[in-house]
Amino acid sequence: MRLRSRRAAAAAVGVVCLGTLAACGSTSSSGAAGSSSASGSPVTLGAIETISGPFAQIGNSKVAGMKVAINEINKAGGADGHKLSLSVKDEQASTNATVQDVRELLGANVKLIMGGTTDSDCLAAAPLVNSGGGVMIGTSCQTNLLETTKFVPAFFEVAPTNYMLSMATAQLAASQYSNIKTWDGVGPDYEFGHEVWASFK
Repeated sequence: MRLRSRRAAAAAVGVVCLGTLAACGSTSSSGAAGSSSASGSPVTLGAIETISGPFAQIGNSKVAGMKVAINEINKAGGADGHKLSLSVKDEQASTNATVQDVRELLGANVKLIMGGTTDSDCLAAAPLVNSGGGVMIGTSCQTNLLETTKFVPAFFEVAPTNYMLSMATAQLAASQYSNIKTWDGVGPDYEFGHEVWASFK
């Protein structure tokens, strides 16, 4: 139940944050980050994505989508009268880079942060965003841990969890291929691959 309710909230959390700018951070009327918000002042959203290296296509596609959405919102008059801008950081599929990116965005009073290409990135970023008074929306990471043993109140995700993915696959295998008794799995040797295979078994 909590998993479903948190996913429903993820779609609305950005709107809620934009309506309560003090909680989400913004720029001043001059556009300088870190100042208190005034009515109608620009609001900067953070994007931490892998936009270089082998996962660059994933991150660049997501950033492009964010920019399209922001442009459409701004053309329609902004969010609650505030124009939006996007501060993009390259996490390089590296937890060290991700942590540095989070600290830079929080230091600039940007507290609504989207992104996370891998599970490891979100596991590193979510607790920092939470402790810094921000909100993080995971766009790709799917680890079960942030919903269970490493639960972070300020973390939301728009992707299905590894548990949901693997359970769907297991149900399909059982219903459509019940005569097959042995399955082999091919997956990445990190959190995502381990969780999916463990849940499938």
